[in-house]
Amino acid sequence: MRMAGGGVAGTRAVLLGLVLAVGVAFLPQEASAQRDTWQSNYGQFVSGVTGIVTGTVGSKSLPIINQGIGWQNTRVHACTKTSTPTSIARSYVSTGCVLTSPQPMSQVGAFTTNVSVTQAMIDNGGFVLVLENTSGSGIVFGQWVRLTGVRIDLSRDTLSVTEGTSPTATYTVRLGAQPSGGVKVRVSRGAANYLLNKAGGTQAVRQDLTFTMATWDTAQAITVIALNDADAIGSTSNIAHTTVDADTVAAYDPVSKNLSVTVTDDDAALVVSRGTGALALTEGSAETYSVTLAGPPSGAVVVDVTSDDAGAVAVAPAALTFSATTWNTGQAVTVRAVSDADSTNETVTVTHAVNDGASADEFDSAPDVTFTVNVTDFARLVVSRGTGALALTEGGNATYTVALEGPPTGAVVVDVTSDDAGAAAVAPAALTFSATTWNTGQAVTVSAVSDADSTNETVTVTHAVNDGASADEFDSAPDVTFTVNVTDDGAGLLVSPQAVTVTEGSGTGVPYTVALDSQPSGPVTVSVGVPSGNLVTAVPGTLTYSPTNWNTAQTVTVTATSAANDADAVDAEVTLTHASAAGSGALYTFAAWAEDNVTVTIDDDDAAIVLSATSLTVTEGTSPTATYTVALGGQPTSNVEVLVQRGNPGYVLNKAGGTQAASQTLTFTTSTWNTGQTITVIALDDAN
Repeated sequence: MRMAGGGVAGTRAVLLGLVLAVGVAFLPQEASAQRDTWQSNYGQFVSGVTGIVTGTVGSKSLPIINQGIGWQNTRVHACTKTSTPTSIARSYVSTGCVLTSPQPMSQVGAFTTNVSVTQAMIDNGGFVLVLENTSGSGIVFGQWVRLTGVRIDLSRDTLSVTEGTSPTATYTVRLGAQPSGGVKVRVSRGAANYLLNKAGGTQAVRQDLTFTMATWDTAQAITVIALNDADAIGSTSNIAHTTVDADTVAAYDPVSKNLSVTVTDDDAALVVSRGTGALALTEGSAETYSVTLAGPPSGAVVVDVTSDDAGAVAVAPAALTFSATTWNTGQAVTVRAVSDADSTNETVTVTHAVNDGASADEFDSAPDVTFTVNVTDFARLVVSRGTGALALTEGGNATYTVALEGPPTGAVVVDVTSDDAGAAAVAPAALTFSATTWNTGQAVTVSAVSDADSTNETVTVTHAVNDGASADEFDSAPDVTFTVNVTDDGAGLLVSPQAVTVTEGSGTGVPYTVALDSQPSGPVTVSVGVPSGNLVTAVPGTLTYSPTNWNTAQTVTVTATSAANDADAVDAEVTLTHASAAGSGALYTFAAWAEDNVTVTIDDDDAAIVLSATSLTVTEGTSPTATYTVALGGQPTSNVEVLVQRGNPGYVLNKAGGTQAASQTLTFTTSTWNTGQTITVIALDDAN
């Protein structure tokens, strides 16, 4: 059980009391200072004894009452220090301290010790008296002892305030010795970015404090108030404390004391748009944010952006430069999680820091802005074909490879499964990788199984790490899946033939047949699709099958319509499609399949050469020539050339404006196609 004073129950050795007789003061603690306090590793113990020690150089005899029951070995130190810390350990007396005399002190209760007061102690306004129990637990106490002197005493030597966040700070002022009359101390600020105030006063650039013979030792508080301005410029200056000649007794004229004040401008800061919260990224991903200054600088400010592990997290750019005109213009920074070869998650710190040597001085104190980046390294599986759907027809298969994204610390077993092995089978069922074979692709084959039904299936293939048989870092690897769409090889039509020719204007139909290639579970209606234009008819337009006649071929007759009988000489072509009608069952409910189309060629009856005579007779010598004309039977869409060739060497041919030869070429245009062109046949008079 520990007592409130910090001791152990039943141990009375910790109950130390210290009383310095008249001439030694233990004054109440000031919250803002570390002077005038009784400090120990057990907290404050004694305060409130009146009196001070005369501040003259030489030996001072100090009566002390030691209430430390059981302290058999006590040492007393006088330490030339400006304040006492909040907790004193034995190491405190290792520097700046001297033992008082006589030493050691073994008695408990009242005793006297002699302190050699130095000028340094007087200049400091006092010294620290330390009692040390050299036996047992080694308890150490410290007490500030004031020394009198004609001076201004401040409760602290330095003070800091920050615009906006911690704009005020307080210290106290009193005199070092009792004056013979009044003393006025004028407190004046040393820079324009703060004001001063006193109890019951008004904020101003200076304050006057009045001390009397009765109140010289009463601390008067001064509050420093930082002004929240628009710039980013802080300052370090002195608050001057000077006696006012006209209102001060001669002994204190003149006396002065400075206090150093640092004003940190809250605008001398960096503003990171994303804040300081942790950023979660996966390898290969990135995030962009912006950086500005909180206020305008007096010159350039360079902000260095760094990552403490650039191999895991890269930042760009590495430096940002702001000016008095661009301080509030956001500059983009991109943080990218680097894809590396390992499978380890990383935590990286990104820091934004002002480059003091390259920046305006007021930003030298700007705090760094940091945040952590938690990088998740996917211990992933790499499936070469990806995760897109795979289409297979029964009896077909596809092969791909599987590897790991990074090296494992041990074996990794990947199970490959199909959720319907009767429709799509996978092989092998498991793949094993090691630290040396992790990036060597291992083949997996998916086979669509031919079954007895006529149903299409959708199957999911899954690649999953077997946690119990694999290195721990791959336990979190996400499964890789894809679907296999299996088309039943029996769900189709048997169309024969799939190309027919009909003649324009003939009125003669040409047949083809259609049957199902597998037995349906119910009625199936197949509609024959005829394209727009009404060039052909297909009769009948629908075909009906049942589970009993599904494989009986039904005839469709195609005939060219009168609309196809045009004036040109160009053949036409149309495509007939076949689709099942609604209500034909899931398997046979399909749109037109290209493999079941029938191509119909419409032979144009105008596409002919028209001769004025089909036979000629010529006689050598007596009637050696005869003529006929050639024209086209229909209008072409472009020029047409007709080659006229003789059948034996006993004659030659000629055309209008031509030369006798074994052949002639006639050209017809879209406007002269029906104008007959003359060919003359000339018999050759030979000797046979």
